[in-house]
Amino acid sequence: MFVYIDESGHPHPNDHPRPVDVGVCLKREDVRHIAGALHRFSEDFRASIGGSATLRRDEREGKATAFLSRKAILGRWPAKRVYADSVMDLIRNLDVTIFAMVMERPDRPIYRGDDFLQTQHRWILERVDTLIERKETGRMATVVFDGRSPSENIRLDKCFSSFFFRTAEGRAMTRIVPGVLFVDSEITPGIKLADFCAYILRVYYEQGLDRQEPSGDPYLATIKRYADIIRQKTFDWDEDGVRFWGIRTMGKDHFRYAE
Repeated sequence: MFVYIDESGHPHPNDHPRPVDVGVCLKREDVRHIAGALHRFSEDFRASIGGSATLRRDEREGKATAFLSRKAILGRWPAKRVYADSVMDLIRNLDVTIFAMVMERPDRPIYRGDDFLQTQHRWILERVDTLIERKETGRMATVVFDGRSPSENIRLDKCFSSFFFRTAEGRAMTRIVPGVLFVDSEITPGIKLADFCAYILRVYYEQGLDRQEPSGDPYLATIKRYADIIRQKTFDWDEDGVRFWGIRTMGKDHFRYAE
């Protein structure tokens, strides 16, 4: 099993009020089908706007920022709405499990050393490990991140290694391969799905759609419809009378902060 992790927003005082980390859990036998579907959606999009048109990088990569903004969904290019609908229909029909941490924006910088894995990542790993234990016995999970700068990739890899090898919690997660793969989002279909899901959930929670229905706003109605698809794909469980949510909100007090 591959666990593709991506984010929308960053847990930083000057960023979005509800940054989101998403983990999309895909069986390896489904990856080829997903890659083919996303390639077809991209070719259809290119054809619909003119085969000779030059796509921007975010359009070529299938980025959520290109296809899920208000302008993209409601603008004069219906092909973008068609692409977004196609991706979400793909997710709806996949045998996929989606986890997410919906964070509260911190009011000061969080700790960014290479010896500590922040809570949002640890909680996603906890959910992946439990998913395999309870529903996917015999599988192993490989964690795949959207590549960042070389220095940030190294820092994050050290954080994961420290967690897996130096903490009792990490050592107990024997169903997860103790390492991280960093990939190019332009050529990695699972990351494209995680990117879409993270963007949708961020807007969903920032707009309070978890508490109320959108009122006369077709864009927010579309975001809510997409979010409902994602929420149907998560895995919640009970343990010792406590409910563990696959999509969990996380207060700013759960971060470790810089000294």
